[in-house]
Amino acid sequence: MIPTTTTAALSALLLATLGGVASADDIDPLVKASAYGDKTVWSYHGKDPLPWAGFKPKDFGSTKVEFSGQGVRSVGRVPAGGVHPRIFFSPEDLPAIRRRIKEDRGAAEAWKNLLCYANAVKLTYDEKADYAQPDWERGNQGTHGRVPVFRVGGYGPKRENYYALLAAGQRPAKTYEKDPPATFFKGASVEALRCLIEDDAAGGKTLAAAVATAVKLEQERRAKDDKPVAPGQPPKPSTPRLACANLGLIYDFLFNFMTPEQRQMVHDELVTISAWNDNYGTFNDAEASRSNWACFNYWVWDLVALHGEPGFNDLKFLGLYRGWRNFYTYSFFDSGAAYEGEGKLLFGLDAAVAMDRIAPEFGLEPLTWHPLPRRYLASFLARSMLPARGSYAVFDILGGMGEGLTTPGDLVMAKYLFPDDKSLDFVYRAHVGDDYRRLPSSLHHIVNEVVTSALFATTFDPSLRAEDLDLPLSFVCGQRALAMARSSWDADATFLTMHVRGASGGHPYPDRNGIMLAAEGRPWVTIPRKDIGGWAMNTVLIDGAEQTETTPGRVVDVSDGSLATFMTGDAKYCWDWVWASASKNLAGQPVSRADVAAGTVDTGASWSLVKQSFNDFAWTQTDHELSKRSLAESPSWIAPRGELTPVIRQPNAPVLRAFRTAGLVRGPRPYVLVVDDVQRDPLPTGYDWNLTLPADVVQVSPQAGLGMEGDVLLTGSASLDAAGAVKPGQPALLVRVLDCRGERRPIAVAPRENLVLLSLTTRAVAPDFKVLMHAFRMGDPLPTTTWDAGRTAVTVAFPDQTDVISFSPTPAGRTALSITRDGAAIATLTRPVEPLADPDTDRLTERLRAIPDRLA
Repeated sequence: MIPTTTTAALSALLLATLGGVASADDIDPLVKASAYGDKTVWSYHGKDPLPWAGFKPKDFGSTKVEFSGQGVRSVGRVPAGGVHPRIFFSPEDLPAIRRRIKEDRGAAEAWKNLLCYANAVKLTYDEKADYAQPDWERGNQGTHGRVPVFRVGGYGPKRENYYALLAAGQRPAKTYEKDPPATFFKGASVEALRCLIEDDAAGGKTLAAAVATAVKLEQERRAKDDKPVAPGQPPKPSTPRLACANLGLIYDFLFNFMTPEQRQMVHDELVTISAWNDNYGTFNDAEASRSNWACFNYWVWDLVALHGEPGFNDLKFLGLYRGWRNFYTYSFFDSGAAYEGEGKLLFGLDAAVAMDRIAPEFGLEPLTWHPLPRRYLASFLARSMLPARGSYAVFDILGGMGEGLTTPGDLVMAKYLFPDDKSLDFVYRAHVGDDYRRLPSSLHHIVNEVVTSALFATTFDPSLRAEDLDLPLSFVCGQRALAMARSSWDADATFLTMHVRGASGGHPYPDRNGIMLAAEGRPWVTIPRKDIGGWAMNTVLIDGAEQTETTPGRVVDVSDGSLATFMTGDAKYCWDWVWASASKNLAGQPVSRADVAAGTVDTGASWSLVKQSFNDFAWTQTDHELSKRSLAESPSWIAPRGELTPVIRQPNAPVLRAFRTAGLVRGPRPYVLVVDDVQRDPLPTGYDWNLTLPADVVQVSPQAGLGMEGDVLLTGSASLDAAGAVKPGQPALLVRVLDCRGERRPIAVAPRENLVLLSLTTRAVAPDFKVLMHAFRMGDPLPTTTWDAGRTAVTVAFPDQTDVISFSPTPAGRTALSITRDGAAIATLTRPVEPLADPDTDRLTERLRAIPDRLA
């Protein structure tokens, strides 16, 4: 039964939430034609139900996307209504899937993972069975085998409940104390797919009875626990989203094993739990749809399982598609780098496949043909991968040198969808491992990657090598303000990232101009997996103060050649200003563009609107409308379109300059150079030049004949012998200070918050830090570094490589540099710094310069 909404109530809601757009002429034809068009929906975009009448299903913003199906595997079309399976494949696809599970190594390995869970749900799991081999768990939480089956079925905390449901559909002897009965659906979805693929009618009928019992129990729980909604409001069932999604999979996989009564019961339940909530990206501004909330697939399966049947909410489907598509378009730059933080990314490609099977009915381009997810997964991930393979440089949320994928299932789907993409094959193999042990194999996740991996995992090309791919050694994104460079594609290569951070995403760190470094098979300079403070971000602290995490840095110079890659970042603005967002006008209502024009935004005391645009800070301009618009007119990332959240600012801890130039010099002996031109004001103050090191890194005592006076040598604790010396052939890192002005203290290397912090501390007017880092194997020669008489150039000499680095001052206060080898320039960073057009920032700077006069 679909509840109705009165015309008066609908108009009131429409006026309240969508800026007064109440004319019937403004309602989209797809909305008018829908059975849900005159209904409301519980929305991400407001605390009250929103009317579908304000939905614009084909509002994809100002950017036109060149969709291309070249090299994309077809996902087919859904069969006629009432025919199942239909979410991922059709009945006629079953023979090919069964054949692939037997013949394709990747599919076979993923299927064994599924069999482990399917048997665990039924209490028939045998850790000695072939499907459980090899024993990668090694007794983890009391279980052995390939996957952590302790998280599901009889091996979870609700053993009796699962067993009772599968025993001829009996009601459980024990009550569900914490989890609702619907938590059964996640494990049951795995067994449902097994029954379908293996054509196990008896098992399917047994499971169908158990599912029917679980649905009845869940409905009884809701009748007791859920609060009633107000008259005229849509249903708001409390069944967890993951349970809803997995019930959709069960309905699709078990459909042909269910009785008519069971089908109708599950169908009606799916309508109740799927039709009355939208997803992020449905109603908000298209170009502000940058949150990865848009791609949570647990909003999809329960809906698309109903496609072609009564109760299917076509508007919710169109809203899901709109959120996915706009996220793909506006959260990724042309380089493949992301606006949102890497550690929080997911593309929901499994859901994209399901939606692409339906999308042609609405004249929509396939999401899997969108170029940017593929560019990220095949290009960006390859170049952000650590040389030792399988882990990535990550700049937010999961930070540091970690796994880097919130949903590795996206790689599985991408490998299936783009089978001939060699770069993607390279990343896929590095991630899953040569033995496929890192295929997604846990049900304890926000999405069901065990099911999708079993259906879509494929084998990689075991003969493919990185050097066969002709991948570039550098990556520069002037929109994200990020550079990544490696000395080669060898597993022991030196790999450096320089993150100026022009785009902050939703989860930024205070790390403008931060670096990360891996070399000789291990990480050296990292950042934490969560933001624990600016001291850990590999930047310069000024008098103990940290940057703000809210404002952008600016790239002001780049030199990218075959023998060196460098970037210069300007972090002055990050010290000068702190940003926030305004949400109300002076009347306490949501902000509109009219409020910005009239000056009626409630900015609060001491705050003012930011008039610059994203492009004003960007090294590389973008044509997106949102990038050209004043940040004072920023649309809300979550509220319905028309509502703004203007960016506002107030002074932070102003400085005269905060430049960093960092880069990698390639050759037989690759090394890293970091130059910091930092100055708070004309008076002496304290500066800390910090590196955050992994917890196992230790400082090595100076050894005769190794390096130069003042060198700091680092290694991993496992590389030391009994006497505390580095074993021959083990990796080590040289940190050599070429220049540091002022009252300098000895470099300190000490544990701090599960990390190790290296600090170079000085008190100076301007410290002029210049630091060289070189990773090597013990026994390799270390460089000599020699300054010329005027200290304007330093020679870096190895037995087989000699470079001359020249430094010169510039009017902006940034040190220009050039590097020559054998008389030829290999890096040049001399570009004049273009000032940011901002009179208020200029006034802050002039006040700093006048400090000595005021003190006098």
